[in-house]
Amino acid sequence: MRAPYPVMADPSVKCVDAELSPMQIKAIREYGDGLIAAHPLAAKVGYNESSHADPVLRQAVTQWLPQPDYGRLTTLGPGGESAWIYAMAWTVVQQVNGLIWRYDLTDFYDQLHYVRYDAPSGHFAWHRDSGDDWRRVQRKLAFSLLLSDPGEYDGGEFQIFDGGERTVQASEAGTMILFPAFTQHRGLPVTRGERRALIGWAGGLPFK
Repeated sequence: MRAPYPVMADPSVKCVDAELSPMQIKAIREYGDGLIAAHPLAAKVGYNESSHADPVLRQAVTQWLPQPDYGRLTTLGPGGESAWIYAMAWTVVQQVNGLIWRYDLTDFYDQLHYVRYDAPSGHFAWHRDSGDDWRRVQRKLAFSLLLSDPGEYDGGEFQIFDGGERTVQASEAGTMILFPAFTQHRGLPVTRGERRALIGWAGGLPFK
């Protein structure tokens, strides 16, 4: 994997080429779109009991990728089709984390989240991914793997707030945006077309 290149001078966000082939990007999209076609979910905000749909804060269609059961994994079993996606994402996250943050990460404790933002108003307002529930494993590092080419949509810029609003200069399919899960961020409205992404959170023991 090529060394990650910074989009900012500070370690708030890093963007890397996940080195996916066009066929692999297409496979993730087709898999995620198939899950949505079978059972579309309105995007929610909040965690656990407080999770709810709020179109003012977030508008998107989503689905969750089944987590592989490595003890009895087959291509026909639960998570079999998504095993390579989890393995790819974990490899990239571990490599970049080892170079930049060096957080103590042990696993993806949530399923990977496939998200499609549709025009004219698919968006996600300012939020953090670290969670607010002491009962769950600490989310430490978040990522967004871009799955749409820039020509497929307008708008949808990914922004963070680290003392000021900053737009992350990444738009090519196959780019993974990584950032600490406590970073405040948002996705601006998609005004044309559809923007697809795969979202995930790596966790571990609480920060100390």
